[in-house]
Amino acid sequence: MFTLTKKGVNKSKTYVVTYNIIRCINMLIKNDFQKLIFCIKISALGAAVGFSFMVWYYLSIVPDHLQSAFLRSQFVPSRLEGLSALFIYGSTTISGFLIAYIFIRWLYEKPQGSGISKSTWILASLGYAIANAFIGGGIFMPLADQILQSINASASLGTVVLVIADHMFRIPLTMWLYGTQALYSSLISGFLFLIGGYLIYRFHEAECTNGLRINYSTVVTLIFSGVVILLSLVLPVTILRYLG
Repeated sequence: MFTLTKKGVNKSKTYVVTYNIIRCINMLIKNDFQKLIFCIKISALGAAVGFSFMVWYYLSIVPDHLQSAFLRSQFVPSRLEGLSALFIYGSTTISGFLIAYIFIRWLYEKPQGSGISKSTWILASLGYAIANAFIGGGIFMPLADQILQSINASASLGTVVLVIADHMFRIPLTMWLYGTQALYSSLISGFLFLIGGYLIYRFHEAECTNGLRINYSTVVTLIFSGVVILLSLVLPVTILRYLG
């Protein structure tokens, strides 16, 4: 008859403990990876919504020299092009990505945990919209505009650095002046973020719990974000300006 010695029992227990530790580490790595991927998907949506929000907002801006009601009513806005589009639209695209990532990273603790309720999604989308209005529209966009003006004036690198430094000291003022003006457009974009984000979340949860082979959440992210951007680029200006 085969009997285990005390040394053999201890070795067997060590193997079991080591196996459980490795298993826990693998689960943590897997959960962190799933969380990171989900955050990137929501951030991509935030970037797309941020891009569209600035397109709408800029189309609603009427030049200050058009003082009379008649001249203002006759003004026909147009989308930005070239370097101006890259800087201005890119400002809230970047801020939208960062804000969405921070929000969702904070909210979504575990892919297979208790999840995020609908009311939490609504509050998160509202927070995203307000934050992007004051951070993207009130900080990033005015900074991009100042840099564009320096580039158009063929300013030196030192001058551009001074412009950026000066802007940093005026952030509270620009957040109030520009952020409040962009708030309406950003709140509308928050509604799109709510719909798209919740769809991505539901598909992501199904993938984690049911082990779906097809990555539907990625497909939804690409389609929804693409449609939001495409509509902002192809819809008539006369329609989009009312979103600003």
